[in-house]
Amino acid sequence: MGLFGGHKCSFCGADRGFLGNTTLKDGNLCDDCRKQLSPLFRVNDQTTVAEVTKHLSYRKQNQARLEQFAIAEQIALEEDSIYLDKQGKQLFIAKTSREKSANPDIIPFAGIQDVSSRFEKEKTPIQWKNQAGEAITCDPPMYHTTYNVSLVITLENENVSGQQTLRLATDLDSSDCMEAVNVRARLDEIAGKLNSLKNA
Repeated sequence: MGLFGGHKCSFCGADRGFLGNTTLKDGNLCDDCRKQLSPLFRVNDQTTVAEVTKHLSYRKQNQARLEQFAIAEQIALEEDSIYLDKQGKQLFIAKTSREKSANPDIIPFAGIQDVSSRFEKEKTPIQWKNQAGEAITCDPPMYHTTYNVSLVITLENENVSGQQTLRLATDLDSSDCMEAVNVRARLDEIAGKLNSLKNA
């Protein structure tokens, strides 16, 4: 069995090589079929064909339900948005430019399990250029510190569960106090709204 053949997908029948295949407990999953899965659905070598088949059926149902999803409010972040259907008490999360096209999972408001924030610090060495145009690192080392700020939401419905991390701000300068205050206020505003929805 080589790298480029011998793995027949258990779902579409395509013959894929090792690099385009995920091995299941009792079968194979090609990359094209894997793209149809929810990002909240975890696949490994203990996942069965029956489990994936059930999930793919759910994904078709989810796509049909999206057609009836009435967007009442959009909470925009840096790249993603949270779309709310207040009458149906449900939401989905998607890239702002794509909305429903990627078949995002519909989550009931009651399926919002947890909302938290994540601050990732990045330290970049401060450099200067000498007369030869060479980049010289300060000695002793000095650093420019920035932060990436994200909202982490734990979600579940009857078919999937997991975390989604949504970027709120990138390269937030540690010296920009006012911007940090604004980002924190925005985080608290979104977290407060989502926490109120799960109890609605």
